[in-house]
Amino acid sequence: MDKAVQALRSSHYFSAFKCLYEKSKSARQGFTKLIQYAVRQEIKRLDLGVINLSKPLNEGTLDEFSWKPFIDASDKCIPTLTSAIKAALTPTPRKEIKVAIDEKNHVGPLLPAYGTLLANMLHVRFPTRVNFMQNIVSIEMYRSGCNHKIFRWFNRLGLCRSVTTTQRVIDDLCANYDSKIKNWKNNVQIDAGNLRAVRVPVRDDNSSGGSSEGSSISSDVTIGYAESSPNDTIDEDSHGNDDLESDTDGSHVHDDLDGIVPLLESSVIDDQHDPVDQ
Repeated sequence: MDKAVQALRSSHYFSAFKCLYEKSKSARQGFTKLIQYAVRQEIKRLDLGVINLSKPLNEGTLDEFSWKPFIDASDKCIPTLTSAIKAALTPTPRKEIKVAIDEKNHVGPLLPAYGTLLANMLHVRFPTRVNFMQNIVSIEMYRSGCNHKIFRWFNRLGLCRSVTTTQRVIDDLCANYDSKIKNWKNNVQIDAGNLRAVRVPVRDDNSSGGSSEGSSISSDVTIGYAESSPNDTIDEDSHGNDDLESDTDGSHVHDDLDGIVPLLESSVIDDQHDPVDQ
């Protein structure tokens, strides 16, 4: 104990706390309670706007996603929790490079697993606000044909969203993609309706005695375009909707989502509300 007191007087807090931790059972129990208190305080003060896993899933956020902002913000806002998880994943402080991004932006081999663990913890704590990673996993499960039972199991583990929420996320994600196709289709139809007869010059092979040599452009061919009429159909159904799939199925999720799994590699909850801190 004298060594611990001397270290405290010299402001060598790590040495003092380490000595107490190793020598006193009561001190170890006290440290455990202190860690619990520190983590709860950090989570209570956490600004979810800084954590980039609280934003909605769309093409833009998928393209912009990077582990680095999330890891840096987590280390700054919840250092006690992140330090504990890193210590659990690595045997020594020097090995923590495996859960970090170096100066050359090289991702450590354990970083995706570390980031996913942290994301799952925050999702369980804030299920309606932190769900970016769960949305990605849910979409890949949906496209792979996972049945409802698998969704229910993984949802209770905090790994994915429910089936209903997943379908809504897919519809939202594909809405912008479908709108681009519809706009292109409408523009083509408008352009076709505005076209008129066009005179196209062609080469007359008979202008020089039937020889192709020395021939000149001497005649035009008129290509007619029929104007659109009110009775023309544009592949719409009886409700006036474009003839595109409205029901979401696995094929409706466009190929842009194929980049989600590489993103992860470099990378009973939905119905709850975020608990209110007392």
